[in-house]
Amino acid sequence: MIDLIVKSITKTLSDKFTNISIINEDLQQNLPLPCFYVCVLNTSKKELLNDRFMLNVPLDIHYFASEKNKKSEINKISMELIKTLKILDLYKLNDSDVLEKVGSLKSFNISTEIVDNVLHFFIEFKPILNILKVDDNKMDKIDHTVGVDNNGS
Repeated sequence: MIDLIVKSITKTLSDKFTNISIINEDLQQNLPLPCFYVCVLNTSKKELLNDRFMLNVPLDIHYFASEKNKKSEINKISMELIKTLKILDLYKLNDSDVLEKVGSLKSFNISTEIVDNVLHFFIEFKPILNILKVDDNKMDKIDHTVGVDNNGS
């Protein structure tokens, strides 16, 4: 599920910001500016009723601005990210290796921070998942008859 969220964010960002590079791997020097870097923070799991659990997936999407007009560009991108990622469409590769929409997730706890002219866009997703169990405890067949006793006993 975490990988599905990251791939969906990457697709959404590449569709919205066509001229900005998106990096999912480790950061390296000499990044192509401007660019996004999608980083998954510490995920957690909360148990729910009936074999369900809520996965908390916090992310930090870095935005490295181009050299000119950094503050203005960062503020503009920050507002666009809020609008774009409010509801995340989830995409999954089908059998033909084509991305198809499989659902959507609401985002939570959106916040931004600018450190050393880099935008940090914090966002969380909280999908509720089911634990799939294999039913190993199968009951045997029970035969019974139903009737009325006419003898009065």
